[in-house]
Amino acid sequence: MSKKTGGGHKAPAPHKTNPKAAAAFSQALAWHQQGQLDQARAFYQKTLERDPGHTDALVNLGLICLQKGQYEEGVEWIRRSLKLNPRQPDALSNLGVALAALKNHADAVDAFTRAIAMNPNDPVLYNNRGGALKDMYLQREAIADFDAAIKLEPNYAEAYNNRGLARFNLRENELARADFERAIAIRPDYALAYRHLGWMLNEIRQYREAIENFEKAYGLAPETAYLLGSIYSCRQYLCNWDNNERLLEEINLKLEQGKRVVSPFICLSLPTTPRKLRDCARLSAPKLDVLPRERQSAPAGDGKIRIGYFSPDFRNHPVTHLIAGLIERHDRSRFEVHGFNIGPVVDDPWRQRMAKAFDHFHDVMDTADDKVVALAREAGLDIAVDLTGYTQFSRTAIFARRAAPLQLQYLGYVGSMGAEFIDYTIADEIVIPENERQFYDEKIIYLPHTYQVNDDKKVISDKNFSRQELGLPDKGFVFCCHNNLYKITPDVFDIWMRLLGKIEGSVLWLLRGSDGAEDNLRKEAEKRGVAPDRLVFAGHAPHAEYLARFRAADLFLDTFYYNAGTTASDALWAGLPVLACKGNTYVGRMAASIVNAVGLPELVAGNPQEYEEIASRLASEPGQLRSLRQKLAASKSGQPLFDTELTTRHIEHGLIAAHERHAAGLPPEHIFVQP
Repeated sequence: MSKKTGGGHKAPAPHKTNPKAAAAFSQALAWHQQGQLDQARAFYQKTLERDPGHTDALVNLGLICLQKGQYEEGVEWIRRSLKLNPRQPDALSNLGVALAALKNHADAVDAFTRAIAMNPNDPVLYNNRGGALKDMYLQREAIADFDAAIKLEPNYAEAYNNRGLARFNLRENELARADFERAIAIRPDYALAYRHLGWMLNEIRQYREAIENFEKAYGLAPETAYLLGSIYSCRQYLCNWDNNERLLEEINLKLEQGKRVVSPFICLSLPTTPRKLRDCARLSAPKLDVLPRERQSAPAGDGKIRIGYFSPDFRNHPVTHLIAGLIERHDRSRFEVHGFNIGPVVDDPWRQRMAKAFDHFHDVMDTADDKVVALAREAGLDIAVDLTGYTQFSRTAIFARRAAPLQLQYLGYVGSMGAEFIDYTIADEIVIPENERQFYDEKIIYLPHTYQVNDDKKVISDKNFSRQELGLPDKGFVFCCHNNLYKITPDVFDIWMRLLGKIEGSVLWLLRGSDGAEDNLRKEAEKRGVAPDRLVFAGHAPHAEYLARFRAADLFLDTFYYNAGTTASDALWAGLPVLACKGNTYVGRMAASIVNAVGLPELVAGNPQEYEEIASRLASEPGQLRSLRQKLAASKSGQPLFDTELTTRHIEHGLIAAHERHAAGLPPEHIFVQP
């Protein structure tokens, strides 16, 4: 967003004033143009002492505040000037910039609109209004403004970059790419455009090109937010582990310094600690004026608790695969359940199921945050549940504005959100033990068995895949890990390769990623003395067939730092034992919780050495593994993991307890749901 500050902005209109005020203002301008902001501020204030109605001094004091990042004070100075003279388009433009920086996008749009009415040929005004509209998720309206800016100034790099972001938000990736590349062609030193082009390339899985652009951005502006984390993430997607340790050291050092070098979601996959995860999340939490928890709707006349679930993933997506049964089984005598779809409309069977499951379903992707909040309050929500957190296409600003008196996050992002506007998270005592509660800004609703709700209606295809169909050897032990490849780290891969070396004829069956990732993993296997063809990659398949394929494997080996979540319960549902290694974060203990809740605690290793020993023993002693599979098959339906009705009741008990505390005027506190 452009500010009308510095040497490139228009000079203020002449102001008739007394000679002493004029002299002070002239000196202030000189200091301002030299970048000496404190000296300039002092002389602007002297100007006002001599002429309190000096509108230009008021505006320029506001500009100094904008340059220093003191936006609230800047708004005050500029509004004082506009009160004296409303017809100041440059002042209105800077007011809009300050309001947008404060996330007050609606008022920012109003300020830019008033400025455009006075100066309709200024491309900066259209670009700035488009930026505010984009941040309100009004992407089409934003694109129209960026089009207008580019028409007025065909070489306006910032407008191209912003239009690219709006198109990226609409998933119009190729159009976004063209805009980012045009912005870079105009300004080859435009670090943000390189970063955004990297984001788009990452989205379409062109990881090598994405890294090139992130590295260009980093070379131009190393302080640009999230660049190091983006480089690390793309390298993980490629399974390119060269210099990993150096990159991780740099990320950790900068995190300790309070710099936004990695997004909270990417941070989950790092070898890290709960404290660092929380601190990383705090750096990204929206800084808004959070509405008080006590601001609530009138109690429902029917006595029901109104819950709203917010997600961009009400479609064929792991979160929906887990949550569908919960929504369907909510006790309608106690709850009224709303779904808020903040993502694109993808008309697949999963969305159709979800739209039917909710009592009320709202598509709000193209609705501004404040209007979504207004809709939530109009619906009378008592509790708002964020199923997204800091994952892709999140809308955390909706919760920062408090869509409901009580707000919690669940499933989509498994860590503290580091935000004062999230009151609770749902967990269990494996994923968040007592000694780690201090690293969560939320209070915990502890479920008695496992944090994870499941859908006991998941359909497994009747198709009986032969090993040959799946590219697997007819004989030999099949170790399986169908996690996303970015979760694989060198230390767990070392163990896997040692297992292949010990177990003759065994293979490792992985999920297909980019071609570069498969090539790199085969090279890494060869470095460790394992023939590359002992790695087999599975393509993507319809969900029911994806589940059925697990039957061809012998043992699922989980990753360490970012465990299997939905994938672990999918494998168990299909009858495949999952070996977990308990880590030191929520996301590193998910699989331990899941495996324990299906009645197989013997498959939870306490450390990597034990993990390797268990895997080796099970692969060497067919009788033990056969007994585990029989135990899983016999007890699966009676274990808590797949008892959707039971987990739904437990979640409801937790929500009722939180709501009752709130109704009694008590602050959030840890809640322990009894079995």
